[in-house]
Amino acid sequence: MIVDLAVDVNAHIAASVLGVAPDTGRSSFEAAARANALSAELAERLAPTAGLRNVLVHRYADIRVESVAEAIGVLLDAYPAYVREIAAFARASS
Repeated sequence: MIVDLAVDVNAHIAASVLGVAPDTGRSSFEAAARANALSAELAERLAPTAGLRNVLVHRYADIRVESVAEAIGVLLDAYPAYVREIAAFARASS
């Protein structure tokens, strides 16, 4: 769910700031970085979570427990940073 929410937030920011909506969940993180809402480093780190989300939700491939376990670490570490950066962007934009 957090990935879905982040993709929605990213798309809104991209449309508002850049005038264009991203084509994919992954590209939404890159767009948020181009809009200066996220650092490029954090966007690069989070972008793959959109792909894993698709695998889990749509079962595009066999789900490997190791991949899910690795992703949980990224989610727990990087998404709090995502919230801080987006909140700072929102405060600066208002």
